[in-house]
Amino acid sequence: MSMGLTAPQSRLLTFIKDWIAKEGYPLTYRQMCDGLGYKSLSVPHHLVKQLIKRGCVRAQKYMRGTLEIIDEAPHEKPAPRLVINLKGNEFINVEQIGDCDVRIVRT
Repeated sequence: MSMGLTAPQSRLLTFIKDWIAKEGYPLTYRQMCDGLGYKSLSVPHHLVKQLIKRGCVRAQKYMRGTLEIIDEAPHEKPAPRLVINLKGNEFINVEQIGDCDVRIVRT
């Protein structure tokens, strides 16, 4: 993941995503420990707190089973492109988004 996560955070986030995709519901800290080989509940608890701070997951305070993945799409940059609009052979306007890719539209 490109959000600047540490290796343990990234590993846990992947594990959580896979679990939710397979089972359809969030897992417990004990299940995180068992699945990733941690001996203490404090390890996944700390990592989940860090993932919440980084905006990767969210959970409602004081409620079990509310851990959910936050969609990654808002963090991704749109592909850069340049759009040139023409009417016949007449130039209308140019819309530049980023640095590359060119699309010519004739109307």
